Order: sequence, then structure tokens, then C-alpha cells
Amino acid sequence: MSNLRRNFDLQLEEINEKFQTMGLQALDAVRKANTALINRDKELAQDVITSDVEINLLEESIEKQTTQVIALQQPVVYDLRLVIAVLKASSDLERIGDHAVSIAKRITDYRGRDRVGQIEEAIENMANTVSEIGKETVNAFVNQDEKAAIAIAKRDSEVDEAYHEIFKMVVKGLEEDDESIEAGLAYISIIANLERIGDYLTNICERTVYMVTGQNVELN
Repeated sequence: MSNLRRNFDLQLEEINEKFQTMGLQALDAVRKANTALINRDKELAQDVITSDVEINLLEESIEKQTTQVIALQQPVVYDLRLVIAVLKASSDLERIGDHAVSIAKRITDYRGRDRVGQIEEAIENMANTVSEIGKETVNAFVNQDEKAAIAIAKRDSEVDEAYHEIFKMVVKGLEEDDESIEAGLAYISIIANLERIGDYLTNICERTVYMVTGQNVELN
């Protein structure tokens, strides 16, 4: 193995490690935002907001390193696909972190007396589903498992169904008690953010398929 190839492989390994770390941090932000919502934990919510800086820095680092690899190493087709896939998937993770922050910021938007246990339980279940899909998605990407990615992407329908069901619950609640509009709007904002996170996870599944096969596919 030439020194050039050895250096390139080391660069790829480092980029993949950064991506995996970024994925764990972004998904941890989603988990913490959900916990903060259920427990009305403002300190934990602030931790989500603060930790987003680290996610952003990782994305910037990955972008810089992948750009350098493309410019200096002139990778062959398969390696180029891998680098491009990581670059795009890291952007998806950054946006997932942003949506976790949006959820965290919503925690102070409505009062405890406005809480609706049934809706919050449904939101918690939706967030748990998103987190589970997220872990599977990052693992499939890191392991370059396109078959797993295709199967995982189908689960986005679970997130969409949860969104529509909770939305109906919120609307019904507003019809019965129009004074709960503040809480209702907060709930809608939270599930909208979770639904968008699901969409970005599907994007990462599509990047996985592209990385392995070279095919641009639209999953789910």
C-alpha cells in the first residue's frame, strides 16, 4: 500500500469517526429535548441549546476535511461517493440538531396547568420512535449497509402517522377548550420538528444507498 493511499484511508477513518460522534450527539440532543419536555426541565433544555455548538463545529470540521480530501487526494469513484455521502449526511445531522434545539426552546412556551397528559405521552412515544430510527440510521451509514438503510427508511411512515394522530388530538383539544391554544401551538411545533427529523433520517438512508451503489434513490 502506498503512503498516499495509507494517508487517504486514515483521513477517511477520521472523517467516519467524526460523523459517528456527530450522529451520537445529534440523537442525544433529540433524546434530551424529549426528556426536558416531559419533565419540564429547563436546565436540560438549555443543555440541548448549548450543546448544539459542538454539533455545528463537527459539521464544519467534516466539511473542511472532506473538501481537502477531494482536492488533494483525488479519490477514485467509490471513495469519492463515500466522501460526498458523509458531507451531505453531516449536513442532515446538523439540521437534526437544530430541530432538537427548536423543541428545547418550546419548553418555556406553555405553562404546567396547560399540560395534556395523553398528548404528551403520544409525543414521548413519537420521540422514542424517532430516536430508535436515528440510531439504526447512523449505524447503517457507518457500516455501509444499504439493505438496512432501505428497510429503516420505511419506518418513516411510523413517524408520519404519529404526527397526524397527535395533530388530530391537539385540534380536538382546542375545539373543546380554546383557552389551551398556547399549549396546542407548542405541541404542534414539537411534533412538526420531530417529523422533520424523521425526514432528515430518511435523507441519510438515501445517502447510504448512494455511497454503496452509486444510485440516487428516493426512499419512502
